[in-house]
Amino acid sequence: YILSGKSKMQLNRWFGDIEKLGIIAEYGYYCRFTSEKEWQSIQIKDGEDWKKRAEEIFQWYKQRLDFATIVAKEGGIVWNYKDCDPELGNWEAQELANTLRNALASFPKVSIVHGKGFVEAKLKFLEKGDCVRAILKNVKKKKGCIDFVFTIGDDITDESMFKEVNVLTCKKKEAAEKIEKKDIKTFTCTVGRKPSHANYYVNDYKRTLALLGAMIRCTMKYPRNKSVDDYNKFIGSRGVQSPIYKVVLR
Repeated sequence: YILSGKSKMQLNRWFGDIEKLGIIAEYGYYCRFTSEKEWQSIQIKDGEDWKKRAEEIFQWYKQRLDFATIVAKEGGIVWNYKDCDPELGNWEAQELANTLRNALASFPKVSIVHGKGFVEAKLKFLEKGDCVRAILKNVKKKKGCIDFVFTIGDDITDESMFKEVNVLTCKKKEAAEKIEKKDIKTFTCTVGRKPSHANYYVNDYKRTLALLGAMIRCTMKYPRNKSVDDYNKFIGSRGVQSPIYKVVLR
């Protein structure tokens, strides 16, 4: 599965032809479980007043920063500044996020997210963690008990996904009740060294590709039980330094 805040049109253009690939767009507003299925959307009975107010603020900040863009989606609005001057963009983005939080304080169902290169106003219940819960429920219903879950992402919006997956191996009673099979194996990985709810991290997208490639090769060999050290040794034999590191929260 691919979980993203991108629009379904963009994700469909990039990954639509891949068979058996599930795609979750706009943090769960749209979902498609395989390439053969039609897109499904959630029905929201919510006013558009917050969107109008947010768009006015976004437009104002767009005029202040060269190369900033605005993307309107069903469940939110995004102000992108990835192509702008980094220092000025970060400064404007922080100010924009604070302005939106104050202006939309009367809309409790709306949240403001300041991610990597973007600021977004979106419906609060659209979270990747909720998407993971729905995916696992769907897979369990169709395939039976789940034995392994691997998740990787590089943005702050992925943290709810990591937290939800970590719940599967939590020893607390209230967490364990969420899934019947308690010996499920999980692997949560963030991209870039930073505080995270993920248990591991890789340095960059190149190491991400190396990790995925190693996983594919290891699952094609017998035995299939591989540890993190096995992955690092395998990737190292291909000329890439051990890319997987343990996350330490400080």
